[in-house]
Amino acid sequence: MNLPDKSRKLALVTGATGGIGQHIVENLVRQRIQVLATGRNERKLAQLALFSGVTVIQCDLLNSNAINNFLAIACGSEIDILVNCAGRGLLSDFANSTNESNLEISSINFSVPLKITHALLPKLIQRQGKILNFASLASFFPLPNLAILSSSKAALLNWSVALHHEVKSLGVSVTAFCPGITQTAFLSTARMEHLSLGKNFLAHQPNVVAVRSLAALNRNKSIAYVNQLDHCLVAIGQLLPPDVVSSLARRLLRPQVSNQDFTNN
Repeated sequence: MNLPDKSRKLALVTGATGGIGQHIVENLVRQRIQVLATGRNERKLAQLALFSGVTVIQCDLLNSNAINNFLAIACGSEIDILVNCAGRGLLSDFANSTNESNLEISSINFSVPLKITHALLPKLIQRQGKILNFASLASFFPLPNLAILSSSKAALLNWSVALHHEVKSLGVSVTAFCPGITQTAFLSTARMEHLSLGKNFLAHQPNVVAVRSLAALNRNKSIAYVNQLDHCLVAIGQLLPPDVVSSLARRLLRPQVSNQDFTNN
């Protein structure tokens, strides 16, 4: 593997082999920023490796040995931008879920970004770098049938905002970006296709999410949204009692099947 040129800015992107993460990589390349991209899909990583300035590492972030090896490489590189984009979700009532899938979702959404960020933070402080964490509009609400997703993303959001204020005096920017429904494979891997959310007028194109998240990072926003409508939805939702929000969400988010094994980039 050829390590990136240390004389140029370098971004590390997790979840790079699909959806928002892939578009993040492509937009960084257009900005002439080198990218260290990681994901599980070998074929898609090979496609990313065709871009000039992109170095790829296949890694299952839930495998402790794999992530430790990956971090050894990352910590040996001059990382300027960290994008924690990998994430998972599964539409299922808690009683029919498996403990394994619940722990995997909470880990990839929260514990893994913590581990990666903690390992790279000394380098990011040294280089006055930037951290972009992908939370979600779900971060703000207790969502029945997406309880693990919404709670793990809420933890990511709160930690990101706290970290933003901890390290801003050190020259490091931290942004929690909170997209709503996005037209990616996430909707199918999360067993949500039957809800037709991707056809909703509120749904975003992944490239739009990527562009606006990077713009928010450059403005050093602690919390940012794709557009004002998403921001307004959060503001209105927070005016309502949590029980009311959960009751409304329960009517919308009905699983079609019970919990099964699933995959995600």
